[in-house]
Amino acid sequence: LTDAQIAALKTALSTTPVPTDDITALGLNNAKQVYQAAQLAKDALNAEIAKGSPDPALIEQLAREASSLEALGDRMTDQYPPDGELPTGTVATVDANGFAKTVDANNGYTMLDALNFPDPNLLALLTSSSGYDSGFYDTSLNTGTNRMHVNSIDTDPVGGDGKLSPAELNAVTGIYLVTSGVTSGVSFDPKISQVASLEGVELFPALTTLEVATTRVTTVSPDQNPLLTTLAVANGPVAVVNTANNPQLQRLALGNLPALSNIDLSKNTNLTHLRLTVIPGLRTFDATNLPGLQLLSLFQNPNLTSVKVSGMTTLILLNVSTDPSLTTLDVTGCTGLVTLQAHIPDANVAVSGNGSLASITGLTDCTALTTLNAYNQSLSSLDISANTLLAYNSTGAQFYNNNLTSLKVPTGTLASWQDTTNANNRDYHLKGNFGGTPSMTNPGDMTGVDTSKITQ
Repeated sequence: LTDAQIAALKTALSTTPVPTDDITALGLNNAKQVYQAAQLAKDALNAEIAKGSPDPALIEQLAREASSLEALGDRMTDQYPPDGELPTGTVATVDANGFAKTVDANNGYTMLDALNFPDPNLLALLTSSSGYDSGFYDTSLNTGTNRMHVNSIDTDPVGGDGKLSPAELNAVTGIYLVTSGVTSGVSFDPKISQVASLEGVELFPALTTLEVATTRVTTVSPDQNPLLTTLAVANGPVAVVNTANNPQLQRLALGNLPALSNIDLSKNTNLTHLRLTVIPGLRTFDATNLPGLQLLSLFQNPNLTSVKVSGMTTLILLNVSTDPSLTTLDVTGCTGLVTLQAHIPDANVAVSGNGSLASITGLTDCTALTTLNAYNQSLSSLDISANTLLAYNSTGAQFYNNNLTSLKVPTGTLASWQDTTNANNRDYHLKGNFGGTPSMTNPGDMTGVDTSKITQ
């Protein structure tokens, strides 16, 4: 770099946001210059820290610029040995968010190339002239059943020019790399399952939805896409999910991730829907730092022993079913709770026995509750005296096979809950409780059931 270039670059690297045009005009066209720019960013970072009262936003940006430039230099060296010389008409730059990339020297358009998107399968999907077929894994945090077609992102001026204008970059609001959790028999682009890196996704500034399932990706860091509102990750070797810089994240689903051991949602205080399923590394979960959470599903986690939701007035649905190690549950103060799923499926009981849940406290605060499923657990007593909206049927209260010795019901409903002639009553709460034995083959057998243990 010339002295003039170094001076201009130093000025650009110490300004927030970075004036992209200034850096583009420098014409960084080989790896040596890019590495030199990375070192200048490191020097600026160290100088800012040395001031003693650094600007956190500037510190973050300089650190991002330094690492991003260095990574780009590495890719340039690998792809264009020996000195990483870029093709004529292409230069390296840093965008307004601090991410290094290669652009067209004439107009600054982002190159749709292996330097910006190093994973060959991701690049092939993004450069497909007709787009690619994928599927929703869990956009609504319900079981995904929809196939979708992702249109080509390279559309202007006539499409297929291998460059992405600012308009094209901003038009990408969703990336869906999913071939599972969707309708069986539907054909999806096979390259999705071969994607191993999401590098380059950070270059889409307007991205709001990212879904990744059944790929080879090990790290998902959408923290580089601060506008993200929906993230779903499932079925693969993902060991790291970093959402520290996603303050607008509202919906998050993580499922069947055996390598994931740490889930930090402390910065995602705007979450409204959260689902964490089949994550062996999940042992405890405290949701009370998520004040706006409405739906929380923590089911099929084999080692989950503790869930804290007390005082969460916004919570509408809580699902902790099929968590065999969960021992206690406190829903005190959950005044808006409508649905509580805390059961063990009959099929699981046949293999491993009842669940470990021994107590549910705070139900008397849940006056909006209409559904309580807590069957095949280890409860000895239950107080639903304040849950006047519960009914003893398949859509209301089901807590059979707990060996209950005490049940307290709402005033004025005692006779209904004690009625052994009512089939729903027998099937959904009397069998396997109050001295009776569970009977999957003959649920109508009320032998030994002592309904006097039901009080109001």
